[in-house]
Amino acid sequence: MNRILAKKQPAGLTVGKIILLVSLSLLFLFLSGVWLWLNVYTPSLNSLDFPELGDWDFGMGIFIEEGMEGEDRPDSASAGEQITLERKQGESYKFLIVGRDESGLLTDVVMLLHFNVKDSKIGLLSIPRDSWINNSMYTGRINAAVAEGFNASRRQGKDRDEALTDGITFLRHVIRFTFGLPTDGYISINLSGFRTLVDAVGGVEMDVPQAMRYSDPYQNLHINLRAGVQTLDGRQAEHLIRFRSGYTDADIGRIRTQQKFLAALAKKMIKFDLPHLRRISNIAATNVATNLSAANIAWFAAKMTEVGLENIVMHTLPGEGAWTSGGAAVLSVYKPETIQLINGFYNPHLEDIPESNFNIFEISRIYANPTHINLEGTTMADLLGN
Repeated sequence: MNRILAKKQPAGLTVGKIILLVSLSLLFLFLSGVWLWLNVYTPSLNSLDFPELGDWDFGMGIFIEEGMEGEDRPDSASAGEQITLERKQGESYKFLIVGRDESGLLTDVVMLLHFNVKDSKIGLLSIPRDSWINNSMYTGRINAAVAEGFNASRRQGKDRDEALTDGITFLRHVIRFTFGLPTDGYISINLSGFRTLVDAVGGVEMDVPQAMRYSDPYQNLHINLRAGVQTLDGRQAEHLIRFRSGYTDADIGRIRTQQKFLAALAKKMIKFDLPHLRRISNIAATNVATNLSAANIAWFAAKMTEVGLENIVMHTLPGEGAWTSGGAAVLSVYKPETIQLINGFYNPHLEDIPESNFNIFEISRIYANPTHINLEGTTMADLLGN
């Protein structure tokens, strides 16, 4: 009788089966959430509206370098006259990347990153620090725009951190007004953070193109690098990217070396394990300023892992060396070639950016048909010799 009753009882769920079912359910929910996050969630576009210049107290936004008279500045459109173009949410994003010196006010590195999420492509446009901006919003080298915004903010009584953020915001406005390009976010890293990052990954192997020797006691900068293949630590990497006095093409030569170094650094970072990523996160927390949320950073990082090195293209803003009327050595940006480059590789809009949205002033143009510029760019794979 007991045996018959035992056979009729249904098999119950054991503790082990319950744990397994709960674990599988949680895993399913987690993976579903990740899939939805990567495929349905899209960060919102955060392009800046143009400020009222009077509210910013920039003295009409003009920074006149010594010896550069106001009447030498050409007429240009006002910010309000620029045409607003449509963008499609989630398809592409643009970021300003700046590397700041120890003071935080001068930007030795200015880059625009265009992430085409739809096609898994990335463009990196290097803007030489000596690029001469001369329009109704700002006049001066582009590497001093952050300082201009910072000083204006300090005059309004804001503290240093707020003023630094305002300085970067002003640079974003200058880039949009001059080159017609909105930026959805920014990433700013100081020299200390750069050195620490390179040391954290164990250094970066680099073929230094030439012997680099330079000394500037005022900046406590003493560069002494030999030519050839070597593994650079953080301090040596800083010296590599800051050196420019020995290049025949000055800042353009330095940018070429910077791009090769960034490609080598990126290749090494791709191979990171979890401990490395934790270390980088700690470095970023103390040395990187950004307006991106943690969720958006994670989303962009996950999406960028889908981009191959052959689909990361690097460009340099086209131009030639020139002199201002005050005798300052600068880079005169080529307007037609810049418009062609930006509309070809960096335009996030659904239609071409019209010429009226560009406020570029060429100081001089020695080369009628310049052959020293590369509008097609160089892929990161080519830079690494892959």
